[in-house]
Amino acid sequence: MKWIAKYDFNQLYQLTDQATVLDPMSAFRFEDFIAPNENTIILIGNKDLNAFDSSQRGYQAVIHVSKDRGKSYQELSLPEQEMRWIYPSNDYSLIKAQSRLPDNSKKNSMYLLDNNSLKIVKIDEYDSEADISYYNFNGKYAVYSHNKALKLVNLLNREEQYPLPYELNNRSFWVTADDTLLILDAKQVIRYDPKNNTKTVIQQLHNNYDVLTYKDGEYFY
Repeated sequence: MKWIAKYDFNQLYQLTDQATVLDPMSAFRFEDFIAPNENTIILIGNKDLNAFDSSQRGYQAVIHVSKDRGKSYQELSLPEQEMRWIYPSNDYSLIKAQSRLPDNSKKNSMYLLDNNSLKIVKIDEYDSEADISYYNFNGKYAVYSHNKALKLVNLLNREEQYPLPYELNNRSFWVTADDTLLILDAKQVIRYDPKNNTKTVIQQLHNNYDVLTYKDGEYFY
């Protein structure tokens, strides 16, 4: 391995006074690091507000994005205190952040980040105790689960939705780039088209497998 870029976060915040030099290891709690394409690097985490202003307390969820392979960064801040995760694709990234309310309850917020324009849009918010989750994001569609009821939802407009079979709660499956689902069912792989509600067996297996991952046209069991 070799370094392709080294970056000093003091450049981002223009901190030139040696008395206020930033220590990134204490000023940030980074949760994840991804590279959705060859030029873009995304860091997500929580910024310690006290490291920048001694009169402030607490954390703020932040996203640091580089479009030039780490030579420079831009910060996108969210109103929530904690970043939970990011689910990247080439053009869009699905982000979950969490805030703690005055009554000590927690609220989850879902965001969609345009990796090219860096425009970020909130698409949902809900109580952290609610049985709601988003997963299997393919850059346009994601699986939305509410009390085990599953739907394939177009996150770019929130209007296009397709119900999914309940048994998928107990199956390993993957949403592909063509918006169909690959489902692992014992010794076979099934392609399911939720738009037309059709199923096709595309591969017979010699052994039983528990988990299926599909990436770049390859199957991993």
